[in-house]
Amino acid sequence: MGSAFSAESAGAALKAARKGDSERLQRLLRDDPALLATTHPLSSKSLLHVAAKHGRTNVVGLLAAQAAAQRMTVR
Repeated sequence: MGSAFSAESAGAALKAARKGDSERLQRLLRDDPALLATTHPLSSKSLLHVAAKHGRTNVVGLLAAQAAAQRMTVR
């Protein structure tokens, strides 16, 4: 799947998911909704997986809501 977002934006989204920074992640997703499809370059884990692995339930909820708003399946 080709992506229209930059590696820098994807890295920022992954970092925000890992750290539980829901405000930063929300801003990033508002600026570029395609970031919801971001995956980790080495593990191929989605933002949802990264947030869940680190116990960031606030981010998990945000990502689920964003996926529902975009009618997207998050894996």
